[in-house]
Amino acid sequence: MVSPIEGTPAYYMGIQGGDQIIEIEGETSKDFTSNEAVKLLRGKPGTDVNITIQRPGVENPLPYTITRDIIKIESVPYGFMIDDIGYIRIQNFARSTQDEVRTKLDELTAAGMKGLILDLRFNPGGLLDAAQGVSELFLEKDNLVVFTKGRLRSQNHSFYSEARGNVYNKVPMIVMINGSSASASEIVSAAIQDHDAGLVVGKTSFGKGSVQTVFRLDEDEALKLTTARYYTPSGRSIHKTRPRHGQEGPVEEPVETPDLDLDPADKEMHRFDKEKFYTDSGRVVYGGGGINPDIEIDQDFLSDFEVAVERDGALFSYAVDYATDHEDIGEDFELGDEDYRRFKEFLQGREKIEEYLEFFELAYSDSLVDANADFIKRGVRRELARRIHGPTAAYKVAIEADTQLHEALDLFRKAKSLPELLAKAEAWNEEQMNKIVAEEVPEESDTVRN
Repeated sequence: MVSPIEGTPAYYMGIQGGDQIIEIEGETSKDFTSNEAVKLLRGKPGTDVNITIQRPGVENPLPYTITRDIIKIESVPYGFMIDDIGYIRIQNFARSTQDEVRTKLDELTAAGMKGLILDLRFNPGGLLDAAQGVSELFLEKDNLVVFTKGRLRSQNHSFYSEARGNVYNKVPMIVMINGSSASASEIVSAAIQDHDAGLVVGKTSFGKGSVQTVFRLDEDEALKLTTARYYTPSGRSIHKTRPRHGQEGPVEEPVETPDLDLDPADKEMHRFDKEKFYTDSGRVVYGGGGINPDIEIDQDFLSDFEVAVERDGALFSYAVDYATDHEDIGEDFELGDEDYRRFKEFLQGREKIEEYLEFFELAYSDSLVDANADFIKRGVRRELARRIHGPTAAYKVAIEADTQLHEALDLFRKAKSLPELLAKAEAWNEEQMNKIVAEEVPEESDTVRN
């Protein structure tokens, strides 16, 4: 078990990361597949299931009787303060998302936040109603959120903010997106951007803006057709057409889900070559499919070595063993030199680490590991935090290496109000345009000489 979900029966019973379920209802789970185990563990809410746990560092197996319940997965898993800035991460848009975000906003407001980061990166989207509901937390009543336009008039619809409660526009806001932000994420970020309710930063979003209608053909078959497109309040089409493999021209068939392995430089047209649109205040925003951020911020990805170590699961396994031998590990724990040396020995002894490294044409060596010491120490701290203090503590450790997030936070240090943030965006765009002009001038001069 990696980590029990907070608020679930297993969590309240004290199940821990690293625990192994060795029996379910008296039957050994040694040869069970995951599906077979899940089938026995699940059942009607209110009924009991008996399991036996083998816990690292505990000699005798531990019996548990857990009362089943409906498991609710939060779409807003994280909301906390980073210094005086509130941070909210939305991982998908579900029926409960608006209420979850509102609750986090109230908590952060009470904590005295002076700015807000709404993180929609790697959010594949979800329900249109949820996107509309989250948008209206930040927009005035009757602001247009999104509209659809199709070939038939019946496909044309507009969705407006109903703003039935507090509008959280008292502090400046930054919305973070990337190439895996899609669908409902794009609706929310575009509505906030077009109405000048916040600054959008990161990388251009995925571009999933199609409305699809299912036509029943018979009892067993149906045809799904794209019948309309989503457009932002300023009139930008969210949808981005993509060529199929082996084709040069674009196709109208939408891609259903973001490709997390998509090259960030996927032949993306330069922002200044895209069609211009205008926000409520007259700021220029760019079309071309997907949502173009006001300020582009590059995103770091795991190195080949880091991917190999994460794939091996060495950080988690070491943390399980370490926690067994060390009590009272606080959230401010740091991995010392001796513990780091022991981890290196532990990693070298892992059965498959050489295989995972070889996939990236790497070979284990002290110099390779030492070059990644910061990643290793942070990774062990992350997994210890997850096991002892829960997912939120682990996430706080993980984002220490999130350079994109830290650049967004740095914007709040340079601009204390929303007008100042929007002015920063204007200055950034002007700077980028000047760089392009400066790069083109030498080429023109060479042409004249020749």
